[in-house]
Amino acid sequence: MRHPLFIKILTLGGIMLVLFLAISSVGGLIGERRAYQESVIAQVLKADSGTQTILGPVLVIPFTRHSKITEGDTVARKSVESAWYDFPRQLAVEGKLTVSPRRIGIYTTQVYTAALHMRGEFSPPALEHLKNSEETEHASVEPGAPYLAVFISDVRGIRKVPVVHWGATTPDVLPGSAIYPTVKNTLPGFHVPLPRQYGTGPVAFSFALDLQGAQALNVVPIGRSSSMSLSADWPHPTFVRPQSGPEPILPVERSISDTGFSARWESSWFANNLNDRFLQPTSSLRSFLTSLPAFSVSLIRTVDQYQLNARAIKYAFLFILLTFTCFFLFEIMRRLQVHPVQYALVGSGLAIFYLLLLALSEHVGFGWAYLLAGTACVGQIGFYVTFVLGGRRRGAGFTLLLAALYGVLFGLLQSEDNALLLGSLLLFAILTGIMIATRRFDWYSVGGTHTPLRPKTPAPGLPSSDDAHRRHDAGSGKHANTTSPGGFPES
Repeated sequence: MRHPLFIKILTLGGIMLVLFLAISSVGGLIGERRAYQESVIAQVLKADSGTQTILGPVLVIPFTRHSKITEGDTVARKSVESAWYDFPRQLAVEGKLTVSPRRIGIYTTQVYTAALHMRGEFSPPALEHLKNSEETEHASVEPGAPYLAVFISDVRGIRKVPVVHWGATTPDVLPGSAIYPTVKNTLPGFHVPLPRQYGTGPVAFSFALDLQGAQALNVVPIGRSSSMSLSADWPHPTFVRPQSGPEPILPVERSISDTGFSARWESSWFANNLNDRFLQPTSSLRSFLTSLPAFSVSLIRTVDQYQLNARAIKYAFLFILLTFTCFFLFEIMRRLQVHPVQYALVGSGLAIFYLLLLALSEHVGFGWAYLLAGTACVGQIGFYVTFVLGGRRRGAGFTLLLAALYGVLFGLLQSEDNALLLGSLLLFAILTGIMIATRRFDWYSVGGTHTPLRPKTPAPGLPSSDDAHRRHDAGSGKHANTTSPGGFPES
């Protein structure tokens, strides 16, 4: 075999390809487990209250426009039902979330109880003013009974009937938001019938809302000037839209600690244009209301164990390549003979690590799973290579290098923003180390194909190499061609 080094490298490449296919199947398993987790969480939300979106209160004044249409000598009357809307001049929301886990089997989601206090003021017009502004020579307006409408996306989460204060009165609270009175299907929420006479000047309102939900809370800033202050005992909030939901408005202030978070939002019609967007609904009213810009916070982790497992799989090929490279350097620099089967066994241990990591992370979390799976695989491979490399010191050195690689990989997984930079620096450092360690190494000696170049005939005036060797042997008192009867050179 003229090129054993080349054949060895091709064989190792084939082993790495098989291992990469095996690890890819683990990646498919991660996707299946994640889909199953999402289906379980969907079942929880279907049986209980889910993500909550609150819009309101909005002052709704339904009215009927009666008009006369003259066609020749015939006069027809036409009636059209519509509504006039008034929004709060100021809207302030203060709340506190108490978060608790909801577990089904090995899967967990977060449910919360929100204690919200909403207050503000309206400057509604008198009904007579509305009537006069809408009436014309050929049309008249018949105002209906006004009411406050509050939309809540999942009314199953309302734990107590709220008490609404409108000025000095506490009117009754009725189910159904009726936020669009011309639509037959009542949207979820509640509404509060109001007296026809408001009085003059601004009217203050306030009410407390005890609400249960899951995963996220969204409050639409429908007021001309809106603000919200919220605190919770959950240390992993997300203020951007993770998958689907309303267009989020980021908080102006936020503070996150190990025990919880607090945040404050502010917005106005100049920033969100909600007064116009509300009056131009799409065909699906429920989807439209839940997609409006909102003060939003999500209580789900942006990076769960399945995302971290999927990210670890992306580094698998690089991880196996670096491990095989270290193993190969031990082999050639220590003049060892390591069989490809032994490489395959070490690579199988590296591949099983990702399966162990996935299985353990579903029960103990990703951090502890990584520690347990990494320790088990490093111990297993370290014990095996101690015998392959022919010594405890060599086995211990390889084990320390492998443990360092696992530690570096964990750092890359935790540092999402700097993963590319750190990974690039790691590769550069490893390549530099390999160059330094092998800078004086004769690679031809490994392949066994190197033949020193020398002239077949000596140049004129110069002794041949054989003559030089004979002179050296003669000068040292040795006879290269003389052997003892036993076959050993004579002294």
